[in-house]
Amino acid sequence: MVRDAEQFSDKDKDRKDLAEARNQADHAVYSTEKTVQEHGDKLSAGDKEKIQKAVEGLKKVKDGEKADEIKRGIEELNKTMHEFSKALYEEAAKKRAAEQPQAAPGGDGDGAGPGPGPKPKGGPSDGDEKIIDADFKTK
Repeated sequence: MVRDAEQFSDKDKDRKDLAEARNQADHAVYSTEKTVQEHGDKLSAGDKEKIQKAVEGLKKVKDGEKADEIKRGIEELNKTMHEFSKALYEEAAKKRAAEQPQAAPGGDGDGAGPGPGPKPKGGPSDGDEKIIDADFKTK
């Protein structure tokens, strides 16, 4: 029995690699299709075509028996999606930068920028106010 396990260990390793590659391919296809569905309006026709080609290529090799081909298909799809994701990230960063108001350098003491601002009223250092701790019930 041990001898059989040693004899077939290489075959088992290859089968495991193939199964893992297929699972990764399934996940890559699913996440890509979901991303394109959610953000497809931000894609140009050329980008959509590139992504669709990469997805179709991966789907073709996914059911094959060569884990290396599947891994190459995954890498190609990831590379294609990386370009798109980078563009999405840069666009989102530009939107955030445009939406945030710019503070004047040095601060003008209105409390909006860094540095000390005006002292809030009603704070603990206002002096004469007594604080009473109490429990109460509502009906």
